[in-house]
Amino acid sequence: MKERLKYIPVIIMLLAGLVTSIVAFINKYNALNFTIALLVVLIVFYVIGILIKILLTKVLIIPVENEDNQEGETEEAEESMQEDMETAEGEEA
Repeated sequence: MKERLKYIPVIIMLLAGLVTSIVAFINKYNALNFTIALLVVLIVFYVIGILIKILLTKVLIIPVENEDNQEGETEEAEESMQEDMETAEGEEA
């Protein structure tokens, strides 16, 4: 899951840059104003993308890890119960 979330900031930044480029082209910005606007937009939306990635990581990854831990604890308990039963059976024989 983390691999999928890794690219979110870059995708958001590039989409914002694409929209900025299209708007600047339609409005016929000069090169200096376009470059400054694009730089600001890329930085701002990269930071926004990082924040979104962090939020999604906390929402999506942590519950999955908790479920994995609970399943692992259940499996460990079942294994120890089986070992106890095997030990008890061995002592009876």
